[in-house]
Amino acid sequence: MGSRRSWNMNFEPNVNMSDPGIYELCIKIEAEKLSALDIPLPPSIKAKINSLNILRQIKGTTGIEGNTLREEEIAKTLKAAKKDPDRKFNTEEQEVINADLVLEFIKKDASSNKEGIVTEELIRHIHLITTQKCDYPENIPGEYRRTIVHAGEYQAPSEHKIEKLMQAFIKLINNTYAPEIRNPVTRAIIAHFYLVTIHPFRDGNGRTSRALEAYILFHGKYNVNNFYSLANFYYKNRAEYVYKLQEARFKYNGNLTEFVKFALKGYLYEMEFGRQEMLKFIKLVTYKDFILEQFTAKEINHRQFNLISHLTEIDIDSPYLLFELNPIPLEDFKKRQHPLSIMLYENLTDRTLYRDIDKLKRLSLIFIDENDLLNANIDIMDQFT
Repeated sequence: MGSRRSWNMNFEPNVNMSDPGIYELCIKIEAEKLSALDIPLPPSIKAKINSLNILRQIKGTTGIEGNTLREEEIAKTLKAAKKDPDRKFNTEEQEVINADLVLEFIKKDASSNKEGIVTEELIRHIHLITTQKCDYPENIPGEYRRTIVHAGEYQAPSEHKIEKLMQAFIKLINNTYAPEIRNPVTRAIIAHFYLVTIHPFRDGNGRTSRALEAYILFHGKYNVNNFYSLANFYYKNRAEYVYKLQEARFKYNGNLTEFVKFALKGYLYEMEFGRQEMLKFIKLVTYKDFILEQFTAKEINHRQFNLISHLTEIDIDSPYLLFELNPIPLEDFKKRQHPLSIMLYENLTDRTLYRDIDKLKRLSLIFIDENDLLNANIDIMDQFT
């Protein structure tokens, strides 16, 4: 590890909003936002997608800081906390519980904050929720630090400068006359950069900064059918994320054009991912309708219809998966070792069973993957778009 470096902070982000890369990314993000509005979803699936993205946000923002809980463990922890709020949880569990409470606060407070004004009180409250009941040395939830701190190789400003720096930050981030602040997405990214750079708290600075970023995005209505955030992208690209922060400070001396561009790419990726999830569900619904048409038209028989129905069963109650289809091991099915093949072909020959599978393959209604599993081929619906 190299020596720690401090940066003489300035509050001149100088984001070049006319930069071709930034301009194009902002246009694509707006297009994704509008296209998501046109995708019809049942309330249950909309809630499911929202919950799944919240889970990813929690995993991302806590995982960056070293939390090792997997998504399924996070889901179980949140369920346990809601069932028994007085239960004692370990630090990693409490971190994800707090992250969930922060998101609940964001949804409630950002919706009522008509002007979207960011205040020190708001930031302190987010930090309080983020670090409450966590045993972090010298950290007082909701209060600025009283000691010097560092983040990796970055040396944060002295504790004596925090109040003055926070006042300058608040003035900047509420100046919506500036083009980069007027755009909610770039405003959110810039807010994240400055707050994590000031590092005003003893612990929880990264999570608080990413929560403020999510707050501004939510207020700007960039959460169409999803709780979008950048935390999951930062988590998956942690090394580049840290590098881009340092690059903005020391290579570009606070010019945030390149950092904003990096974050915009990540946000566009998250929005595209969410849209693909929504479209995948729509594709599944239309595939099921198509299969029913094939059965009604006698293109497939009742055994083939029941097989595909089984392959498209989904676990809607899974807390950490949008949905997964239900593949069947081909050999188990052929050897009558799977309950469905026992039921469908109890008094029929192997030849009939093989013929049914071959026809479904020939019609491209199913496929066999590299693990020798029978799968529903919902991608066949792409030919009708």
